[in-house]
Amino acid sequence: MPKDEAESFERLSARPTIMIRAEDCDEALGLIRMAIEQTCPAGVLPSREMVNALYGPAPIDEAEALARAIVTTVEKLTE
Repeated sequence: MPKDEAESFERLSARPTIMIRAEDCDEALGLIRMAIEQTCPAGVLPSREMVNALYGPAPIDEAEALARAIVTTVEKLTE
């Protein structure tokens, strides 16, 4: 691992871990999903059912789909 990456990892791993309830995480992801659905072009974000099939059912899978939708939107806007 390059020195810069090792230092960055050490800084991140030294931060305190914050635990949140699964229900709170799901609610937060739902709010982010709602904002994306209202502002991003149609089709950049698959439905929750499709996210479960494509990525998986875990909150991190939903977060990945949301992040990809944001990146796709930015790419479309900067073309």
